[in-house]
Amino acid sequence: NTHLRSTNVELEVWNRRKALISSLTLPATRLSRPMTVYGLDHLDCLNDLPLLDIDSVRLFLCRHGQTEYNRLQCIQGARVDPPLNEFGRQQSRLLGQALDRISPSLIVHSPLLRSVETAQVAAQEVSLCPKLQELDLLASIDYESVAKGAKIQDVRPKLRLIYAAWSIGNVDTRMAGDGESGREVLERVGRALSRM
Repeated sequence: NTHLRSTNVELEVWNRRKALISSLTLPATRLSRPMTVYGLDHLDCLNDLPLLDIDSVRLFLCRHGQTEYNRLQCIQGARVDPPLNEFGRQQSRLLGQALDRISPSLIVHSPLLRSVETAQVAAQEVSLCPKLQELDLLASIDYESVAKGAKIQDVRPKLRLIYAAWSIGNVDTRMAGDGESGREVLERVGRALSRM
């Protein structure tokens, strides 16, 4: 009986976390629906997270809000720097409302405009006014100058080959002549995590 109750509690916690994730990553096809449809009552699942050890820190990784490039399914990467669209600002407000439940003291973001705006809009929703800090190491993958602004469907086969090479350990494969290699991305992300 104890094991069964424990399993049911774990399942309930998992379902609440899954609902949280789906509410913060709304597909672009729902753009016409008002954001009030997606209530924040299920965000109480953040209270279910275990307490941290004294020498630990909890890191939440969040993607920036939607831009017109996202909506049009075009490559952005590190070389294209569009602002958020209205839906992206709404997503950022929801993110901030979720973060308000855990009261972060610091929000770290990349120098890209879409990330700066996401952080600023989200921080306005957090009652304890977290500090904002820019970290250039968090920039998007540099796909290459050729892919800049291209439709994802046009470069998808090429990207799949690159990601497949990275996933089997060929991390020195790069996104063409002037794009990043998997090793460069891993090293940059490792430095960013260490700095944070």
